[in-house]
Parts: sequence; structure tokens; C-alpha cells
Amino acid sequence: MLRKAVIAYGEEAARLLYEPDRMTRRRALPVTTLTLLQDFGSVELLDERPHRHRKAMFMSLMTPAALTELGDLVEREWQARIPEWEQAQDVVLFDAVREVLCRAVCAWSGIPLADDEVATRTRQFAAMVEGAGSAGPRNLRGQFLRHRAERWAGQVIERIRSGDLPVKEGRAARVIAAHRDEDGRLLGVEVARVELINVLRPTVAVARYVAFAALALHQHPDCRARVREDDEYLRWFVQEVRRYLLTTAMSYDVPLQDLSVDLSRMPAAPASGVRISRVRPA
Repeated sequence: MLRKAVIAYGEEAARLLYEPDRMTRRRALPVTTLTLLQDFGSVELLDERPHRHRKAMFMSLMTPAALTELGDLVEREWQARIPEWEQAQDVVLFDAVREVLCRAVCAWSGIPLADDEVATRTRQFAAMVEGAGSAGPRNLRGQFLRHRAERWAGQVIERIRSGDLPVKEGRAARVIAAHRDEDGRLLGVEVARVELINVLRPTVAVARYVAFAALALHQHPDCRARVREDDEYLRWFVQEVRRYLLTTAMSYDVPLQDLSVDLSRMPAAPASGVRISRVRPA
């Protein structure tokens, strides 16, 4: 916060950000954002070989079959909530969908979640996103609830490692609990719990896009039939919602050497303190 930044976008900028020894993710995010989102020890703060190794772990979870299963779980949880919504006087879609996604992603990850626990976990994950980037009471609330979520996630990791919590092979919680770094060492519980939350929290945050999609369908009723009937049009519609109604559109890097993109010069850190946003190519 309150530091000079250069916003770069497009193919050249994206390529620059992944060239070796050009950028570091360390010291890039404001601490108030970092500690609520990625947090210390996460893949986002690693560079080069350690980053690629940790990233490969996350990508191993993203197989087509696994993503299809997650979608099926979301649909199942959504359908299960419909009778309850029909009896309610009012339903706030954003809040309701966060609980649906929390139930689904925990089941997908191999984490049993009791019905009376769902609201607590949903509230914790939501507070992390809502408090990120702020510096007042909202951030403090997010930090408080994050600490509670980390304590819970750490217990999940320890129970999996001890055998007290059996989790099917390939589930995110088990993969993270068993993951070893590039030197063959198990992740510390403090790091493993952070990475487990980094699977759960962003999935719950997708509720924003669900709410935005509902708003777009409300504002453009002529699109509804095509969304129902045409899978390709559905993909286009979703991408336009994601592109037009942005939430977190950028991540950040710090230059390790003097760089330039188009007409913008980015001096090396730490002397300059310049940050550059890492934006994916269009």
C-alpha cells in the first residue's frame, strides 16, 4: 500500500513475468492482503524451482475428472438446498451460494464437514476475502477468523498424517498433507494448512461470480434461453461475466532488475519499491 506500481498487461508483460530471474513474488503483496489470502509459506511467495514444484502439486488436483466431480458436488448441494430456499421468505443468493460451495469443496477435498459446522467455515473463508486489502475493522475481523480457520486446517492435516482421518487417495487434503518439497521434506503443518485453505477459500469466493452471473441474466433476460440450450454460448457468457465484472483481477511481482515494457520503465527492487501487477494475457 502507498507504494508506486506499474500496471502491465498483454502477452509481452505475461511472458516477462515468467522469465527466470526477472521477478520475485516476495514483498509484492501488501501484508494486510497477503496474510488474509495466500499467506506466508504459500506457493505464491515461492520463486523458480520451489514455485514450480509446489504449483505442480496444485495442478495435479485439476484433472478434468476431478473438476467434473467438483461441479457435480456443487450441483448436488445446490439441488439439496432448493426445498429450504422455497420455504424461506427471502434468500440472499450470494450468502446461500457460499455455503453451497463450502460444502462441495470440503467434500471434494476429503474433509468431513458436519451440518452445524458449515456456517462457521463459510464465514471464516468469506471474511478472508472481504477483509483483504483493507486496514480497518474488516481486516481485523478477517485476521481473527483466519487464525481460527488455520487452527482447524492444521488439525485436519495432523489427523490425516496420523491416520486418525482416513482420506481417499487423490483428494486435495490428502495430497497436501502428504506433499514433500523439492528436497523431499514434508511440508510443515503451518505451510500445509495454508495451502489447504488456498484450495478451500478461493472456491468459496467463486460465489461472487455466481451472483454476478445471476445479475447479468437478470439484466439481459434475452440470454437465458441460449445459456440453457447452447453449451458454447454458456462458456462465452461465463467468460464475459468473469471479464466484465472483475473481482481480483491482478496478482503482483517485484522486479529483480531494471525492466521495461512498452514505454514504462520498472527499476529493480528494493531501492525503488516498484511493484508490477501480474496480469494474464488476453
